[in-house]
Amino acid sequence: STPKPSSAASDVYKRQILACIETSAQIRYAFGNPSCQPFDFDRHQFPEEGWLITCDFNFQLLVFNWGSKRDVYYTVRVVSIDQQQDITRVTEPSVAISHDGMELAIPVFVSGRGCIAIYNVIDNANSLLGDRREIFWPEPLLYCFVDTEMQMAFSPTGATLVLAGCGQVFFLDVIDEMFSGWSCRYDDFDIRVLQYSPDGRFVVAAGNDLIEYEDGFLYMFNEHGHNLWNLNSESIGERLPGIHTLAFSSCSTKVACCASSTTRFQWEQVYKVYIVDVDSGHAYPLTMTHSVDAIVFDPSGPVSYTHLTLPTKA
Repeated sequence: STPKPSSAASDVYKRQILACIETSAQIRYAFGNPSCQPFDFDRHQFPEEGWLITCDFNFQLLVFNWGSKRDVYYTVRVVSIDQQQDITRVTEPSVAISHDGMELAIPVFVSGRGCIAIYNVIDNANSLLGDRREIFWPEPLLYCFVDTEMQMAFSPTGATLVLAGCGQVFFLDVIDEMFSGWSCRYDDFDIRVLQYSPDGRFVVAAGNDLIEYEDGFLYMFNEHGHNLWNLNSESIGERLPGIHTLAFSSCSTKVACCASSTTRFQWEQVYKVYIVDVDSGHAYPLTMTHSVDAIVFDPSGPVSYTHLTLPTKA
């Protein structure tokens, strides 16, 4: 459906916000910077199954899934204030944009093979995206590429792209245009969140157990793809609900994570946020009075619980 009225995205390091405002006839996306012109769409312009995938604050780009899946593939539309460009034969509507906004990665199907297409973001008078490079999926791992929800994230330098799908984490060397490594397969794990640490030394993958869906997990990797530790119900001594959102501290020493309220048992009355030490994997629980839908560390000060912003709803 069309984007939800409460949908929003934020860049915690630049303190920028993208908000969505809906009326009966119009959908407006507005960046927090008042100098940026808002994006206005007629509600009927949106396809029935369209939604906002991600955005970029450098070039003020919006990226949408533009319609239902037809003939196996999706179409993704990239929009700037002056122009737009469609990417076709997309296998999964998942998009990653580098931190400097210069590169955009998306999974596509080309000549009978799956690949990650990486575009240069140009956004000039003649073109929005250009210089497409195609990095093909290794043949032994094709099963990870078909009909699989995929998460992607660029490293802070843009030299590496990390991907998660089918219970595995993959590392792609953007400069040499090759898959440089991948983790073992974690069966029965649905990876819903994938993120690099601000210093680029760690990658965290988190989500739900597909068998005990209410249970969550979190895996911490180093920049070379080696698993350092994992967090689950057994390791913390109590049930860890499925994780739907997380955040690194600006100094990359802590991770905060919380669970989706939709995965909790109905009779539970206690909601918790976990602050996890990156080096040791030790989790410190915080008990909340309401469900937590988003979480972020304040980047301006030293790491402490008081610098957590915890939007809640009754």
